[in-house]
Amino acid sequence: MRANILQSKHSGKVKYAEIGEDMVDLLFSFLTFPLGSIVKLLSQDSSLGCMNNLYTSVLTGDSFILKDHKKKLLDPKLPPHFKCNNLLLKVKESSTRSFCIDWCERCYKNSIKCSHRQEKVYVKEINPKSARFDSGNGGGFMKESQRFMLTEKLDIVPVSTSSSVGIVNSLMIPLTKLEMKEITFGEDEALELLRSCLTSKEFSLIPSVQKNPLLVMLKSFFVFLS
Repeated sequence: MRANILQSKHSGKVKYAEIGEDMVDLLFSFLTFPLGSIVKLLSQDSSLGCMNNLYTSVLTGDSFILKDHKKKLLDPKLPPHFKCNNLLLKVKESSTRSFCIDWCERCYKNSIKCSHRQEKVYVKEINPKSARFDSGNGGGFMKESQRFMLTEKLDIVPVSTSSSVGIVNSLMIPLTKLEMKEITFGEDEALELLRSCLTSKEFSLIPSVQKNPLLVMLKSFFVFLS
């Protein structure tokens, strides 16, 4: 994923970022992740109070937890059709569910009570994110493809002339002292962003993402909350 950031030439501090719908889908996807999958993603170092100990109790609980249930607790899946395209984080999604309805196809399509009992109709859940309204996986949460602005307070708004001018004016910094740069955003950065979204404590950046300006901006925001 890529993002365009506006930063100070002097301090290097990021003022805001312009991001695509793929990164917005990533941020919104955090709201759908099962808690067990989050602890697993963060290698049992989630900073979520005692959740790591609870996860470890399940991990070592072979003597008192059913095997099938243990897997569901340690690696829970997203409900069907909750996963987005090109999601950077490895969260699994449940298979699409199928149903058998004892109606004839004609009555089913016309949404009327069937008295014919001629055949059974097999149906699948429709993916609400699919542009074709089929049962395939993927898709995103956005209505249409567009660019968005991400502020240092994690506000997300569509890019527009008014929003851009408003943010730049609020900075009270001459445009000559600002510069636009493009950065890349991968799995490591996504994990650190997820971690920071779950705690108000200051987080330590791993070496491979330590100089990512977007994460520096987000880090300063969460330090402010603590």
